[in-house]
Amino acid sequence: MALSTEDRLEIHELYARYAHSFDNEDGEGYAAVFAPDGRFLRAGLPDLVGTEALAEFVHERHAETPGVSHHVSNLLVEETAGGVRGRAYVLVLRVVPGEPLILRNLGLYEDELVQVDGAWRFKTRTFTSWLEPVQLDRPFSFLDAAAAVA
Repeated sequence: MALSTEDRLEIHELYARYAHSFDNEDGEGYAAVFAPDGRFLRAGLPDLVGTEALAEFVHERHAETPGVSHHVSNLLVEETAGGVRGRAYVLVLRVVPGEPLILRNLGLYEDELVQVDGAWRFKTRTFTSWLEPVQLDRPFSFLDAAAAVA
């Protein structure tokens, strides 16, 4: 299977829809970027499997952690025998007016994508955090970051 330009554009938009639907608390839209039996995997946490669990995850996260903003970059898409493998970096911030900017998380998505009714969807999305647990959800200071580089 050779990926067309249209396939590649659709996959890039899928990554964007994932971020926007999560960030806007659209649980149903978030679940729709996955195959019906899609899985979201995170080390040390229960796997989220299927439309209902994925949609519920978004609503629960927003109740716990408002203002989440995903920034996905360096998307790499490679054909496989069964579909597509995708990889992308992700920076997750928490932006709440009147509160400090929070570094929610930082890491890597490794994805298996398949076509469902002619549309690309995540079959499996694995998130690997690059941060130690103590670094998660901490205020971010540009002054602290500049001092660390100096």
